Amino acid sequence: MAAENAEDDEMAKEKIRAIYGEEGLKKNYRELVGARAFPEIPASGRRTWDFDTAKELSQSIGCYIRSDKRTGEQLFWPLVKRVTISLPKSPALLEGIVLVDLPGAGDVSKHRSEMWKEKFLLGDEEHSDGFFDVFTVSSEQFKRIAQKKSNVLELNETELPYLEEHIKKLYVSHSVKEVKDYISDVSGIISHLHFSKDALSSKVQSSHSQEFNRLKKELNNMCTTLNKALSKVYNKLQDRLLMGTRAAEKACLRNATESVLKPTWCDNRGYHKTLKALCRNDGYYRSGKVGVVDLNYTLSEPMYREMNEKNLFLTTFGAGCSRASIKAIFSSFLVDLISKDLLKYHMKNNTEKYLRLVYIRTEQIKLHKKLEKEILKRKKLIYNSLSDSIQDTMKQTYQECSGIHGKSSFNQIQEKLKYKIETSKNTMFLKARDKMLKEFSNLQEFLVEEMDTQMTTSLKLALNQIPDDLTDLPGNQWKPV
Repeated sequence: MAAENAEDDEMAKEKIRAIYGEEGLKKNYRELVGARAFPEIPASGRRTWDFDTAKELSQSIGCYIRSDKRTGEQLFWPLVKRVTISLPKSPALLEGIVLVDLPGAGDVSKHRSEMWKEKFLLGDEEHSDGFFDVFTVSSEQFKRIAQKKSNVLELNETELPYLEEHIKKLYVSHSVKEVKDYISDVSGIISHLHFSKDALSSKVQSSHSQEFNRLKKELNNMCTTLNKALSKVYNKLQDRLLMGTRAAEKACLRNATESVLKPTWCDNRGYHKTLKALCRNDGYYRSGKVGVVDLNYTLSEPMYREMNEKNLFLTTFGAGCSRASIKAIFSSFLVDLISKDLLKYHMKNNTEKYLRLVYIRTEQIKLHKKLEKEILKRKKLIYNSLSDSIQDTMKQTYQECSGIHGKSSFNQIQEKLKYKIETSKNTMFLKARDKMLKEFSNLQEFLVEEMDTQMTTSLKLALNQIPDDLTDLPGNQWKPV
């Protein structure tokens, strides 16, 4: 573990250099704490610049993103959480494309190291539950090739041409989708504007009332179907988590000891620093030498294993159109409420009704997109809820352990964590289970209520043209005059 010790020492030195310069390495703790003024570090924690050229940009932000010590200038990269670069609009730049440069493994910044725990969701990508393309590009070699200088790689070996082509495909796909959504929105608005002004006639009112009742009945059936389907998932999830809870209670101390507290693949000489770093980071640490050490996930792993035993989570939230997936239910919602055949029929035989149905269909598509985004956001929240709940239970102990120092600190930290796990196991995993079930239940309630409320509003707007019929729409608050 000598290499790990050296790595941790170097991380600490880099932070001191970033704040105090090279002279800081020669000062003691009291001298460092006594230095209060750091003119190069903004009090707000954020600094903004404007540049006209890429060269100026590169020169000015170098000390915040590079660790090249040959420059001789003060380097702040160990302290930087994020660098955001905004470029002016240009035909040469693809709008809506964001490039993210992730930090390296075992990054000195806790915030940047946490980025590795995040799950990147490719919102509208069909294969968002699978793998996404990674390009190990070499911009330096690409530049040398462009300048016709000597190089060690061929053009395609730099992978930049492949990355460029991939980004173009994403851009085209994104642009086509935006155009379709825009056309759909405009179509709905125009349809609403062209509603007949003869809506007050009893014949028209009767026709609209019948159509409203028919569609409302269909909507109620779909909401019931969605609620029943999600209730089945809830019950299955509850059963799997109950089994996972029992397994976690039995194996928690053994798993924690063998995988995190005293793993067989290391000795105490260097690993004590990893364990302390883990406590400082609330149960999670990523090192370039050791890799990821996550006590929260280790404790909750039996619950995740049971939950994933029959791909329950993936089937429910997956991009595929399995009958048990939420996506399949929404696809049915899009197709069945107002079918294409129904629209074609009324386009030929009843223009008035056709325009109203187009408006409803447009609002339906907009709602579908909104709910899909909400599902993606809550999907991550639900999945992470188990380990997050474990972290909440263990957090105070982590904080106490991070303050332990001295020769026997390693053993003290081990024993303190073991004691907390042993005394909390009867409630800790039940609490984690309840949190996941609660998050799922919240999503279920939200989806059913939004579908019912929003679509009922759209139906009333499209099929009731008398103001008195609209007073009970959601959000309307009528006050007597």
